[in-house]
Amino acid sequence: MTAPSGKVLARRERNEITFLVVGHVTCHHSPAMRQFAEEAQSAGANSIEYDLRDCTYCDSTFLGTLLALKRRFDPRDEGRVRLACPSTSFRQMLAQI
Repeated sequence: MTAPSGKVLARRERNEITFLVVGHVTCHHSPAMRQFAEEAQSAGANSIEYDLRDCTYCDSTFLGTLLALKRRFDPRDEGRVRLACPSTSFRQMLAQI
């Protein structure tokens, strides 16, 4: 049985990065997302929003990447990283950990 696929779409507008996370995302999605964010930060981006309304699953590596980018973009917890509209599935995963 093949695991459901997912995707991460990225956009940078001015100083904000937005990631739209769809479906079943795993460690395979993490490197490109991290690279996009780091390159955007080098070019002046200073905040990230993750749109998680359609995220049905993320593995521990993907979640770890979210946390690593949170630490990088928002080390003083000033609200520069936001989880927008987390799906019920995503909220349940967070509650379990």
